Amino acid sequence: MENDNHNWAQWPTWDAIQKSLEQAGKMLDRAGALIREEFDKLQVAGKYRMDLDPEMVGKVKNEWVMGLVNLHHEGHLTLPALQKVLAERDQDVRPLMREEDAKVLMALIDHVDRQVVNRMCETATEHLQKAKIELELAKEARDYLKGYRGRVFEAYTLGLGHEYGQAQEHWKYPDLAGGKPSIESAVTPDRKNGGRKP
Repeated sequence: MENDNHNWAQWPTWDAIQKSLEQAGKMLDRAGALIREEFDKLQVAGKYRMDLDPEMVGKVKNEWVMGLVNLHHEGHLTLPALQKVLAERDQDVRPLMREEDAKVLMALIDHVDRQVVNRMCETATEHLQKAKIELELAKEARDYLKGYRGRVFEAYTLGLGHEYGQAQEHWKYPDLAGGKPSIESAVTPDRKNGGRKP
């Protein structure tokens, strides 16, 4: 019996579920605001992105910028690789930087930023798809449980409650649409009177 009591104690209470729902709601609000903010920025920023101009590349003087261009052409210009070079060459990004070097470097930064954005969108889509599947499965499970609960309720109220007059008060549940507690929804029209005509 102690094990049974222990197992019961592990089940979530309605208070715990309510708190989880509130936390999930807050997380959804924050995530939605963040996604909307970032997507709004992306729509605007996309109009001002620089592409790698071969003419500008031909006039680059800084070897480290040219090294980034080579990484780009080889398909190895990733965020970690760019961050590493920028950390090492931070002192070289200063006022009076040549136009060609600056524009090529900005185009490379935009290229890596597009990679980050693409990954962000892929990740968000993956998580949303998983969440959608989980929610659909949960909804199916709840619909099944709700339907079977209704069947048990009907079996009790028709089998016992109506045989002795009326269903017990504690078996009545409030109508979530705003009406008074009722068992009418669980009783089919042709069986309201226990099968007898009035």
